[in-house]
Amino acid sequence: MAFFQSLVEFIETVFLSSNPDVKMKLDIKKIENDLKLIKPEIYKNGQVTANFGNAFYVLYKETAFIQGILQETINSENVQIANHFVDLLISTGFSGDYKQKLASLSYENLHNTIMNATNQHKAFEEQTRNLESIIKFLHTPEFRKIELVLCQVDKLYDLCRFNYMSALHLFDKNFDVTSTTPNYSNVDLALLEDILMDLYYIVGNYEITNTQARVITVLAEQKNNGSINGEYHEKIMNSLKKIASVLKKVLSKEILLSMLKIIKKNPNLTLPTGKFNQNKISLFTIRLQKHHAANIERLQSEIQDKKIESDIKILFENKQIYNFQHYNPETNRFLQNAGFPSFIWVTPATVLKSFVSQFYTDQIQALLNDIVVEGFFANPAYKTEFSTKVFACTETLGRIKEFEQKFEKDGAFDVAVLRNLAIESHKNADLGKKLIKQIETINAVAHHLLRKEVKAFKDLYSIISSLLSESHKSKTENITNIKMLFLSTRNRDAVEILEKEFNLWNFFLEIMKNYVIINSTDKHE
Repeated sequence: MAFFQSLVEFIETVFLSSNPDVKMKLDIKKIENDLKLIKPEIYKNGQVTANFGNAFYVLYKETAFIQGILQETINSENVQIANHFVDLLISTGFSGDYKQKLASLSYENLHNTIMNATNQHKAFEEQTRNLESIIKFLHTPEFRKIELVLCQVDKLYDLCRFNYMSALHLFDKNFDVTSTTPNYSNVDLALLEDILMDLYYIVGNYEITNTQARVITVLAEQKNNGSINGEYHEKIMNSLKKIASVLKKVLSKEILLSMLKIIKKNPNLTLPTGKFNQNKISLFTIRLQKHHAANIERLQSEIQDKKIESDIKILFENKQIYNFQHYNPETNRFLQNAGFPSFIWVTPATVLKSFVSQFYTDQIQALLNDIVVEGFFANPAYKTEFSTKVFACTETLGRIKEFEQKFEKDGAFDVAVLRNLAIESHKNADLGKKLIKQIETINAVAHHLLRKEVKAFKDLYSIISSLLSESHKSKTENITNIKMLFLSTRNRDAVEILEKEFNLWNFFLEIMKNYVIINSTDKHE
């Protein structure tokens, strides 16, 4: 039978080689013969041998070790950890002045630079120029090379995650994770079609280099507090050498393609390979810009708070300070520690709530309400204006409460949801983007609240100021019985407190001018 087959092939070679079908068979036969020449033997009589199966086993073992390093670093499910290690690797491309410029952008260094600067405005401008210089540097050929290396490491990770078990079960149906020496059998090549296709997609444009080995070593060092022992380093190198050897000698892109040509009976077969996702530098740039913007915003807020720190102490002296629920320093620390922008109006929000609680007391409100009810207003329009302004300020704490309630369960700013977004964003970058947008919205709502409530107290301050002045004149104009109301038994104590503390109302408004526009003509609502 073998003789007859050989005779047929001889006749086809000599007399029918121009026939397309015959030519295809001959080309396939040549590919098969070339595979048969590979030593040690991997292909025979339409089957792949135990040697071929063992190549999958070697990759299965050695990639598992490398995968562990990658999963704890640049391929971590925790996006924050993954980005940290990617950023670390990219930063190795910086040296000299650029390395110093990059380091200067950290929050700690920014804080020291800005706070110690004689001209903080110029210091901020200098840091912006540093950032622009770094971004320009990131577009140089040096970082193009770094990006390609990172892409190759991503390919290595894909190789580590390959489903080797499917292949190994073909060679040894009883193989499992506890197996140390598979009991190999030859396997019909056709049964490996899907496996070979998937593997070729990964290795078709991939090879292990010394640069990748250095990257893996650096990652191992960094996840181990900056160092590894010689034995561990040797283990990394040995694993990578074994993987590289298998990909070169047995599971090479050439051998895989040859086998697929045989399976598909197409000697001219071409197959796609995985594309590099070359956006590492772009994403690094975006993170750098966002972190810088958040740091600058945080510093500017801190500088502003620092300026009025002594004023706040004077304003409240020994009085209790009231923070907003959730929109407060505690939540800010959580957001900052998680790497997100913070609430930027916390200090003025605290000042507002504390002022209203400590200075616009029930006693003061009762006095103003008594004036509304018992006052003889010379002008009805003036009475309407006065009562409207009193009511607006009386409702301030209620509106603050409404804002705080937004952070409760099922509220628009549910704090549990915010915290969960921060935690889960480490696994899903889109959740981080969602949280940043939510923080921006919350800050906008908080600022609107501040602007509205402070303006209300500015307006009330103005009208009370005129009343206090009028009460000391011999003849009153706007409220003809204001003196009598101020001197009445039920109001006398409240008037005394108001007159004693009224200068602090103005002090409060001066503090708030650092954060909001509070001119009487301000129409923002």
